[in-house]
Amino acid sequence: MKRYFTLITLAIWTWLTWYLTGVPNLRVTPDSLEQFIISKGGHVFFFGIEAVLVSLALSAQNKYRYVWAIIMTSLFGAATELHQMFVSGRHPDPRDWALDTLSAVLFLVIMKKFLNHKS
Repeated sequence: MKRYFTLITLAIWTWLTWYLTGVPNLRVTPDSLEQFIISKGGHVFFFGIEAVLVSLALSAQNKYRYVWAIIMTSLFGAATELHQMFVSGRHPDPRDWALDTLSAVLFLVIMKKFLNHKS
């Protein structure tokens, strides 16, 4: 049952991320510095959580589940950047894709440290 909940949560999170990357001219604030911080913080948060959910959806016995989670999150990040080529007021940025991938690594390192500390 836990696995199904994780998969459903992952599907909803992935859809939400994909939806938000398709919103034309997405701006939260008129201030460019605030917008930059919110935008990059959004990348860190959304793709970090994506990686955690992917790793939880994979079998705990899979010794490469963290590597697979990083790869899958990075591919999803690349797909969202390509998706933005077709969205008015948005553009793909390889630096955002790199930030997505680094966020996956960061969140998984934190998760692994937390889980190891808990045991």
